[in-house]
Amino acid sequence: MKKAIPHILTLGNLVCGVLAIRAVVLDQAMLAITFVFIAAVLDFFDGFVARALGVSGELGKQLDSLADNVTFGVVPAFMMLSIAGFVLQEPNTATDWFVFISCLLIAAFATLRLAIFNISTNQSTGFIGMPTPGNTLLIASLFYMYFLGDGGLINQVLSEPIWVAVVALISAIWQIMPIPLLALKFKTWGFKANLWRYIFLLFALVVLLLWQIEGVPVVILFYFLFSVAANLSAKKPQHG
Repeated sequence: MKKAIPHILTLGNLVCGVLAIRAVVLDQAMLAITFVFIAAVLDFFDGFVARALGVSGELGKQLDSLADNVTFGVVPAFMMLSIAGFVLQEPNTATDWFVFISCLLIAAFATLRLAIFNISTNQSTGFIGMPTPGNTLLIASLFYMYFLGDGGLINQVLSEPIWVAVVALISAIWQIMPIPLLALKFKTWGFKANLWRYIFLLFALVVLLLWQIEGVPVVILFYFLFSVAANLSAKKPQHG
């Protein structure tokens, strides 16, 4: 039973992904976003629970990637297709097809990123490229602001098909960019070993308390820049 606990969390992530896709298709934006956030929490804890219980293994690793491929690959692609108006409607013009294919690349590159991660030997303490959960949380927040926001700047920008394509392409490509980023999954709770993680999480908590879901893009952008700074600091030669 102990071995099954982290697998149950991972499969919960997968189920939430399937339910999020269903909610997007049914135009239930808030429900789709809720399932994505629940999935992200489950994804955050499944590996930690497995390590805490001493039951980490290859099966869990493969299950995690398969679940992530649905929740953090297919779901964000559907969300961007929904923003573009192509969940149930066929693309017609050349611009339509460009936007449509750009959205599909989110899922394709997420799959590629997860496959690379599974065979990588240098991502045990960090990530290379934007992690699929972070990318999905960014898109989910844009999805929320577009359908449930106050009709501000995000609506104006994403009402233009070309900008939908630009956002989709950026979110697809930076998943496989060779840029080292900070891993937020804790192997221990020690302060010194996790200093950068705690600083980032404190910043994220403050931003989210102030701006709620509208603060997610700020947190994700900060995560990207913060990771670069953390890695540069780690590589800085020590003197004395």
